[in-house]
Amino acid sequence: MAPKVVSVNDVIRAMSKGDITVTKPTDPALKNTSSASNAELEKELLNYGIHAGKSERKYQELVLGMVKDDMFWVRNYSLHPNAHRVRGWIRRHDRFRACMREMVKMIARIPDTASTARAQLAYNLGAKFNAFLTELDDHGNFEDAELFKYFIDNIEGCWEDFEELEAQHADHSMTDQIVHRLEKLIAAQGNVSQAELVELQYNFYLFYRGSLAHLALEEKTILQKWLNLTPQEYRHFRSYLSWKHILTYYKFFKLL
Repeated sequence: MAPKVVSVNDVIRAMSKGDITVTKPTDPALKNTSSASNAELEKELLNYGIHAGKSERKYQELVLGMVKDDMFWVRNYSLHPNAHRVRGWIRRHDRFRACMREMVKMIARIPDTASTARAQLAYNLGAKFNAFLTELDDHGNFEDAELFKYFIDNIEGCWEDFEELEAQHADHSMTDQIVHRLEKLIAAQGNVSQAELVELQYNFYLFYRGSLAHLALEEKTILQKWLNLTPQEYRHFRSYLSWKHILTYYKFFKLL
């Protein structure tokens, strides 16, 4: 059985309604598609989860040029019939981003906070960061032991795609520095030197930017593969998931 796919006309309709983020095709992408036969064009569209259907060739070329952008399904995964497969995972990433933005704002408030209120702000920041790290570690363990493992084990040529992601998961040097600086901040009841605050802000800024890049790389690496697994492949993928993570990332049990 073939994987569920969205059609060229679905993409064009969604574009006209403003329901998707349009990615402008690059000139090389358009040149490559214009020289392909109709059969070659339709086959390549299927490789990206798009069915040509009864669409005009000019729209097929336009859509193929768009979906060749690695970020297309990251921006528009909800368009795909298999969006339920990835929705919980994407929402967890969005929650991480929102939490980090909130902590950036908390750190920025410290210098302007009255000394009597700094202790509580420092404590709240430390508690929030520790809770964030606990959830982030669990998420990373799920990815390494279950999510990434399926693709490494079963999809040829995937190892290199995930090697860098797993190496980044194993690097805790920046979080260790932030934890150390937060402990000093809490011990001093929020009243540390300006230099200490600047170092904390700088470390957290690097962590924030690095984490955003890491989450984006994960999504770029895996979303297209995950969305376009065949039903048989997806059943096999589900066998890699623990019940804990099925309940965490899926609101209800879907076989396909």
